[in-house]
Amino acid sequence: MELSVEKRKTIALTFDADWAPDYVLQHLFSLLNRHGIRATFFLTNPIEIEIPSNIEIGIHPDFRMTSPQGSDYNSIIDQMLTWFPNAGGVRNHCWHWDDSLYELFPAKGIEYDSSLFLPLHPGLLPTTAYGKLIRFPVWWTDNLHLYEKFALDRVSIPRFDTNGLKVMIFHPLKVYLNPSSFDAGKKSSILPTTNPTQEQLESLRNPGVGLDTFFNELCSYLTQNGNQSYTLGELKDEYLNDSFNSLDI
Repeated sequence: MELSVEKRKTIALTFDADWAPDYVLQHLFSLLNRHGIRATFFLTNPIEIEIPSNIEIGIHPDFRMTSPQGSDYNSIIDQMLTWFPNAGGVRNHCWHWDDSLYELFPAKGIEYDSSLFLPLHPGLLPTTAYGKLIRFPVWWTDNLHLYEKFALDRVSIPRFDTNGLKVMIFHPLKVYLNPSSFDAGKKSSILPTTNPTQEQLESLRNPGVGLDTFFNELCSYLTQNGNQSYTLGELKDEYLNDSFNSLDI
């Protein structure tokens, strides 16, 4: 079966919220809306801002022993679906996975997962195993971009212009702080635990070329070149339609 994602450059911009403050999420919502780009946000906690129509919401559970979301798989997932009852997708914090989730997620109404990282691999496809859960491998992350020291003032990622599935992860707080190096980017991961004010974060933002620069360059590149960014929910529906149409009826 040939899937639709194989026939084009299929880009899906996604965001792991990681407890980012609402004003940081709003910063990303505004940028995406300005460019007319759809995206998927995997949220970790309740938010008090309006979610725009171009934004799909998934959940971002933390299944580690120190999770602030609950004490076990069931309690964490149930709590997050109480916060976000319309979420149909999941990406686990720190790529956590075990095979019991193939059954548990669909039982909770979760239709797809994106907790698998295959950096810059060509020809990626959504896949299924052990049931109905669809898994979308991730192709690129902002952490990888900074680690590999890819250009931040233009879009120049290896194999970016080839066909195939390219799920990309940004972290809102990293974009907001605009780091220009991997080491500077790592510092943003501890900030949510300190509950910084907007004024404090503003003082930490890099005023020069950095990740926020690249994010804006990428959005401009997509719109100027007619490249659509899909939500993972849209790609899930497309995958199911391709699978249905391939059946011999």
